[in-house]
Amino acid sequence: MLPVALVLAGALVAAACRPVVLPPGVPSSGGGPALPPGTLTPGSERVAYSILAPGNGGLDGPTRRDLDDQRGMYDRLDDPVADGTLTDADLARYFKPQPLGADGAPADRVEDLSGLGHRVTIRWDEWSVPHVRGETAEDVAFGAGFAVAEARFVVLELARLLGRSGLLEVVGSPSDLVGVIGKLGELPRISYTEEELAAQIDLAIEQAESPEEAAEILAAVDAYLAGINAWMERAIEWPPILEEWGVHRPRPWTRTDLVAAGIAVNDIFGYAGGDEVGNAAALAALVAELGPELGAATFEDLRAVDDPDATTTSRQRVPVPERGPVDDAAVALPDPPTVEMVDGYAPSGPPSASNYVAVAGSRTATGEPILVGGPQTGYFAPELLMEMELQGGGYQASGVTFPGLGPWILIGRAADYAWSVTAGGSDQVDQRIERLCEPSGAAPTIDSNHYLFGGECRPMTRPPGDPLAMWRTVHGPVSGRATVDGAPVAIAQQRASRGMEAMASVAFWRLNRGEVDGAEGFAPVMAQVPMSFNWLYVDAHDVAYFHSGRFPIRAEGVHPDLPSWGTGEWEWQGFLDPSQHPQEVNPVEGWVTSWNNKPAPGWTSADDTWGVGAAQRVDLLDDQLEGLSGATPADVVAVAQRAATRDLRVTHVLSEVLRVLEGRPAPTAELEDLRRRLSAYVAAGGHRRDRNRDGFYDEPMAAVVDNAWKPLVEAVFGEVLGGYLASPDRRPEGLDDPPSSYGSAFDASAWYSLVVRELHRVFDGAPRPDGVPAMCGGGSPDRCADALWAALRRGRWLTAQQQPFAGDPDRWVRPTFGELIRFIPFVTNTATMRWTNRPTWQQVIQFRAG
Repeated sequence: MLPVALVLAGALVAAACRPVVLPPGVPSSGGGPALPPGTLTPGSERVAYSILAPGNGGLDGPTRRDLDDQRGMYDRLDDPVADGTLTDADLARYFKPQPLGADGAPADRVEDLSGLGHRVTIRWDEWSVPHVRGETAEDVAFGAGFAVAEARFVVLELARLLGRSGLLEVVGSPSDLVGVIGKLGELPRISYTEEELAAQIDLAIEQAESPEEAAEILAAVDAYLAGINAWMERAIEWPPILEEWGVHRPRPWTRTDLVAAGIAVNDIFGYAGGDEVGNAAALAALVAELGPELGAATFEDLRAVDDPDATTTSRQRVPVPERGPVDDAAVALPDPPTVEMVDGYAPSGPPSASNYVAVAGSRTATGEPILVGGPQTGYFAPELLMEMELQGGGYQASGVTFPGLGPWILIGRAADYAWSVTAGGSDQVDQRIERLCEPSGAAPTIDSNHYLFGGECRPMTRPPGDPLAMWRTVHGPVSGRATVDGAPVAIAQQRASRGMEAMASVAFWRLNRGEVDGAEGFAPVMAQVPMSFNWLYVDAHDVAYFHSGRFPIRAEGVHPDLPSWGTGEWEWQGFLDPSQHPQEVNPVEGWVTSWNNKPAPGWTSADDTWGVGAAQRVDLLDDQLEGLSGATPADVVAVAQRAATRDLRVTHVLSEVLRVLEGRPAPTAELEDLRRRLSAYVAAGGHRRDRNRDGFYDEPMAAVVDNAWKPLVEAVFGEVLGGYLASPDRRPEGLDDPPSSYGSAFDASAWYSLVVRELHRVFDGAPRPDGVPAMCGGGSPDRCADALWAALRRGRWLTAQQQPFAGDPDRWVRPTFGELIRFIPFVTNTATMRWTNRPTWQQVIQFRAG
C-alpha cells in the first residue's frame, strides 16, 4: 500500500489544481431556473443565527476567501458577554443569518446546474454558504453533492478513506486526527469489505416505512453521488506526475463510500465503552494496594456508575433493569503483565465539547422556546463540518452537514422546528475474552488464530489482500492478546452499532423534509439512529430530548465494567427498547441542557467513563438557569458563552475546598491571603479570560489553580491511593483535563467529582459505602483540612517559582499561548482565537408561534 502521506499529497494537489473558474456547463451568474410556486418553504423563525469557526470556505477555489471569515465574530462574542452588555440587536454582529426559503436573498455567486441534467441552482452567499434550490428531491440532492465536493473535497476523500479502514475505532477517536491519518499505512485496522458496506444499505432501507419511501431515499442518495462525481469530472485537473508516482485520480463515489463516511463519524463521536481490559488492570492495581476486599469495594466506588449527585439532562429515571449479582464464571480477568494490544490501540476516549441550552417558553419573554447550541467537532481549516441550505422537492432544512455522509442536514433547522445534538457517550462496546484453541487439539499458543465459541474451535477471519487487517471473531476485531490464569486468549471488540451506521439515514431524511410530528413525534424518528447521541428538538411551543443508540442487554452474571468470556454462554440478550432510553418532553424545570453529561437517573455510565458525579461541565450551564425568566435570545447566548470561559475546577471543586476550610485558621498569613484571593476568584465566576489580548489571563489566580490541582487530588486520595495514583493502570485515567489548543476542557477527568464527593463524606457526613476506606486524612476533618492547606501551599509555591515578581501575587501571570485555539493543519491558517469551551458550530433560534 502507498504511504498515506503520498495519497494525501495527491488529494491536496488535486484540490489545489482545480480551476478558480467554474467547470464547463455551470454558469456563474444569473438567478438560475425559475422554480414552481410553493417550491420554497418559508421559515417561521423569530430569530435564526449561526456561526462556524473559522469559516465555511474550502482549501481553494471560489470558497477559499471564506476559510477564515467567521473566526473574528466567534472570538469577539465574549467581550459583550463579559461586560454584560449583549442585546438581541447585537447578535447580528457575532453570528450570521441562518435563513430558510429566502429565494431572493443576496448571492455573491450563483451556479446553474441545469446543464448537468438537474433543475437546480446553488446560490453561494457572502459567507460561502451554499443555498441549494431544486425542483425535485433528486435535483436538490445533486446540488448538495456538487456543493460539498466544491468546498470540501479533501474532507470527502479522507472520510471514505478513514471509514473504510476503520482505523479511528482502533485508535480511540484521538484529538490528533492529522497524526492518525499520517499513520494510516502503518497501524492495524478493521478494513471493511465492499460486501460489509453494501449490507448496511440493505439494513438502512429496511427502516423505511414503505417501499416508496425507500425508493425516494435511494434516488436522493444516488443523485447526491452523481453531484459529487459531476464536480470531480469537471473540476479536477489530475497532474500526470501523480499518475507516474502511482497516485491515481480519485475514483467516482459510490453508495458504499457514503456508508464509509458514516463509519468515520460514528468512530469519532457515536459510542463509548470498550475499556474492560483497562478496568481489569485498574482493579488488579487496587487489589495489590489495598487487598482483595478493600480493593474491589474501592473499584466499584470510584466507578460511580449512577451517582445521585450527578446533574442529568432528563430528570426522569429510566425504566431499565438494575444490575444483578456478578457470576465469577462470566468474568475473565487477563493476567496484567501479559496484555499486549495492537499497535496504536486506545479505548474510545471521551466525547467532545458539544453542548446546547433549550429554554422553554415558560422562561422566555415571548413564551416561545429558545435554542442555543451545536456540535464540537474540533477546530480545522477547512472545518470538518459544512453549512448549507436545502430547499425544494420536499427538502426544507438549513444547518451543517458532514461531507460524504449523504444529502441531508445533520444538525440544524426546518421551517418550523430545529434540532441539535451532543455525543451521548453511552456504553455500546464490550471487550470479549476469546479462549484460543487449535483445530488439531494441540495446546494453543498466544499466536493461535482459532477460538472456542459454542463448543467449537472456530477459525478467526480477516479481509483478504490487506496485511494490516485485524483478525476477527464472531464478536469483532481482535485488538489484543493476553493470558487468563496462564492460558492464552484473544481480546475482541464487540460494538452494538458496528455495521449499522447507515440505519440513521431514514431519520435524517425525515428531519430534512419537515416530517417530524411535533415534540411527541421526535423520539420515534431519532430512535432509528443506532449510535449514542443526545438529540434535542425545539419548535414554537415545545422542547424535547431523546437519547439514541443501540444498547445491549447483557446476560445475567456479566460484570458490565470487566471483560467477559466470549465462549457463547454470556452473549447479549437483545437490546433496550427505545421506550427505556432517556427522554423527556417539556421538562418541569423549564430547560434542557446537555454537555456530554449523564443522560438520566438510573442510566449507568459507560465502562470507560468513571466518576460521573457532582462536578460536570453541564453544571456551568444549569447553575445559571435556576433564576432565569423572561429570557431573550441574547440572554441564552450569554448563558452559553459565560459557561465557555469558566473553569469547572474553580467553580465546583475549589469552591468546595474553600467551603470546608471556612472557619479554620490558615497556617500562615500567605495562605490566608491566598484564601482571600481564591475566594474572590470563585465569586467572580472562575473565568479564564484575556480581555485585553495581551497573551496572559486577566486573573492572577488562574496560574495557582493550574499548579494546585494535582496536589489537591493527591492531598485527598494520596494517603490511601498513593501508589494507585502513580500507576499507569489508574482509572479514572487523567487527573486533569485543562484547557488546550483543542478547545474542549474539563470533561475527561472524573477526579473533579470524586474530590467533591470525598470532601462531602469527610466534612458533611455523606454516606460512605461499606468496605470503602476513608481517603482524605483517614476520614478525620482536621487531618484532611491540613492536607488541603498543604496542597494550596504547594500550588502557591509552584506558581511563585514561575513568576518574575514572586513576592507580588497581584502581578502573577498565566500565559495563554499554549491554550489559544489552533486550526489544524496550520498550513492554511496560522491564525488563532482565545481559548473557549464552545461548540465549533453554534445556532441561535426561536420560532414564532401563530
